[in-house]
Amino acid sequence: IDAAVIGNHDYMFGGKQLGAQIREVNSKTQFLGANMAQTTSMNLKGLLKASAKFEIDGVNIEVIGLTTNSLHFVYAFSPGIIFPPNPVSRSYSKKAKESGADLIIGLTHLGVDGDKKLIKADPNIDLVIGGHSHTVLEEIEWQKNSAGKNIPIVQAGAQGNYVGSLIIDVNGPNDYTVESYKLHPTDNSVEKDEAVLSYVNE
Repeated sequence: IDAAVIGNHDYMFGGKQLGAQIREVNSKTQFLGANMAQTTSMNLKGLLKASAKFEIDGVNIEVIGLTTNSLHFVYAFSPGIIFPPNPVSRSYSKKAKESGADLIIGLTHLGVDGDKKLIKADPNIDLVIGGHSHTVLEEIEWQKNSAGKNIPIVQAGAQGNYVGSLIIDVNGPNDYTVESYKLHPTDNSVEKDEAVLSYVNE
């Protein structure tokens, strides 16, 4: 896993515990939360980033992580603060565009409704990979941005019940096409892979 956005269940025991958990895991995954303001006591320095950059076959990709600031959950991130996602997204996506990103992905934990609001508020977001509402999107949800362009939203439910596969062809900034999208169930219909089983057992 190259990048993951922090969700409300990740910080439900507080910001300090989140920092301790990430350090204990010692993962190569880049943990993102652009709208999460940490404090020194949380010990998250160097562990929680606003965005992640990737270069794949000459295509520059920037992934911006945005999590929910709902009052139902945000108090648990204490002593840190979670800001509204939309203005934060606009700030980071603008910088990404100016630095030459060909594709800007919003990796979110806002729910599908929140994703739609994000797209309406941020004209630089090219694609949203979402979570939080546990929505099983078997087809792409499209939302027009302020420039009138349809932006795809994908989400693969919850609890790892599906793995999403999205293939896009990127020709340049603001120029890409969706080639395919599919959710793959992770139930007992999936054939066992002996190599994976051996690795898990080890």
